[in-house]
This record gives sequence, C-alpha cells and structure tokens, in this order.
Amino acid sequence: YPPFRCSKVDQPLLLPTMQYAVRHGYTMSTGYIARARKPCDNYAGEIAALPATTAVVFEKNSFPELQQAMDLLGPGGVCADMDLAWLCRRNGNRAMENKP
Repeated sequence: YPPFRCSKVDQPLLLPTMQYAVRHGYTMSTGYIARARKPCDNYAGEIAALPATTAVVFEKNSFPELQQAMDLLGPGGVCADMDLAWLCRRNGNRAMENKP
C-alpha cells in the first residue's frame, strides 16, 4: 500500500518488494493491469477483506510511522521492518517467517 497510482513517490516499492520475496523464498501474488485504477482510500476495508494470513507491504514514504500501518491492519496485526517498507500481516498468532 498504497496501490498503483496512489503513491506520493515517483518510484513505488513493487520491484524491491518482489526482489525481497524472491530472495527469501516467499510466494508473492501481484499484477499490473494497464489503465486499471483502484480507489486511493478505504485501505482498512480492503485489508480487512484479505485472508488473515496475507502479507501486506506498506511503503514508508507514505506510511512513515509503524502505527499508521498497524491502524490499517486492525487488532492482532504484526509487522517487520524491511528498511523501505513495513511487511505486515493481520493475523499475529503466527510467526512472520517463511517455512518450507
């Protein structure tokens, strides 16, 4: 987050996030559809509709404080600091690690 075309920065974190996923053996589902536009609001509602074990990446240029990401995740969320972004999941009952 934010979705494509909603970011305040020129270089969104999609490619660095994909590189992180590959290097650590994570499955990452993403896509880019030309001219598609997602709303640039109601992030909390969109995140609440995701499966609880889905990881969400918040770019720090748009969400510089961890609490901003936690507020969107809701109760029970956990986050890890990826330097350029917060890597988070709503379900904090499971460790944030990749197990084969």
